[in-house]
Amino acid sequence: TTTATTDVNDKAITLDGLVSTGNVILTTAGTTGHATIDNTTTALGVQGTVNGNLALTSGEAITDSAALTVSGTTTATTDVNDKAITLDTLASTGNVILTTAGTAGHVTIDNTTTALNAQGTVNGNLALTSGGAITDSNTLTVTGTTTVTTDVNNKAITLGTLASTGAVILATQGTTGHVTVLNATGLALQGTAAGNLSATATTGDISDSGALTVTGTSAFITAADGSNIILDHASNAFTGQVSLKADTGGNENFGNITFIDDSAVKLDANADAAGDLFIDAATDGAVGGNLVVTATTGNITQGVALAVTGTSTLTTAATDATITLGSANALGGNVILSTAGTAGHATIDNGTTALGVQGTVNGNLALTSGEAITDSAALTVSGTTTATTDVNDKAITLDT
Repeated sequence: TTTATTDVNDKAITLDGLVSTGNVILTTAGTTGHATIDNTTTALGVQGTVNGNLALTSGEAITDSAALTVSGTTTATTDVNDKAITLDTLASTGNVILTTAGTAGHVTIDNTTTALNAQGTVNGNLALTSGGAITDSNTLTVTGTTTVTTDVNNKAITLGTLASTGAVILATQGTTGHVTVLNATGLALQGTAAGNLSATATTGDISDSGALTVTGTSAFITAADGSNIILDHASNAFTGQVSLKADTGGNENFGNITFIDDSAVKLDANADAAGDLFIDAATDGAVGGNLVVTATTGNITQGVALAVTGTSTLTTAATDATITLGSANALGGNVILSTAGTAGHATIDNGTTALGVQGTVNGNLALTSGEAITDSAALTVSGTTTATTDVNDKAITLDT
């Protein structure tokens, strides 16, 4: 082991040509008792108390061999490809600045009970854990997955300058463990936000890489015109209202939208109640591609007319849950319906747009349009089928 101690305030330790096979134990005093360690090509295991800034460099893995307390910034750098940084008993009051190289230069930081402010470049996977809030103090670039966990109730995650190529996996606790993520590219999310979630993709699409649970409100924002939001995991659970925003002001257009929730879904003109799904675009309720909505345990209803350029696939999975789109919609592509039970009724009013419908309705089906009504593929209805064209000379053709 290498033990280095300065026992007078504000005296530094600089060992930048060190080759220590054993642990490095550091102690400095004051407020500017900085420590710099470069263990050259040897793995670096470090512990102790640094009352100032700490800079660690190695051409091999960097770990904390026991508790590592730093009152200033902590900078950890592996300067050879695919060498990991693991500081899982860290308590850094200042920012944590990370640099790894290669493709498997993974980083794990657990800042114990101290708030964690991270930045830098991780060429691999990044895992951040804290009993305090977690933020990115500057740009945080990650080529692999980014896993962020606050393990104490009501501690927030705020990553406003993230650039993660891989999935972002979230975990907060309590009731106000809010999460804000703004990613420089597309954003793939999973995990649990025990509070409100705001997720922004600056240049790409938003998707769920696994199940996504949000106990508060959810806002998904795509900054690039025509982007997609695909939230299609079967176990998604959004307790509060959900907004899908095309740009921060809702003044651009969407491509495709897929939304699966474990409860009822109301396609609404705002997001002011649990169960609301607000498609906030240049025209509210407008989808420039395909729309897929699944309510796992409740009904699908609407409070705003929909305008969908592509197909509309509407599914209620629970027995006798219904689909009711009674506004004057403009569903331009085929409408694909699926309900379960014996009273899983479906009502579609397509305004003045031709209506092509298919699927399985385990209940009654009511179709209305000011243009022609057709079955675009097999249409199975266990109850009554009512089809109405409410403009002169518009035909109904249900031949499958």
